[in-house]
Amino acid sequence: IEIGSKVEGLKKDDEVVYKSYSGSKITLGGQEFLIVPVKDILAKIR
Repeated sequence: IEIGSKVEGLKKDDEVVYKSYSGSKITLGGQEFLIVPVKDILAKIR
């Protein structure tokens, strides 16, 4: 996970569970990313 500067309680490389069908997939430099709104994150695993 990578996070924006205004998000609290999460840090880079945390693993999270998010709602099904949430987020938008984008591809940059041949690598795929999923952008998920904070409100759709259900739990932090680690």
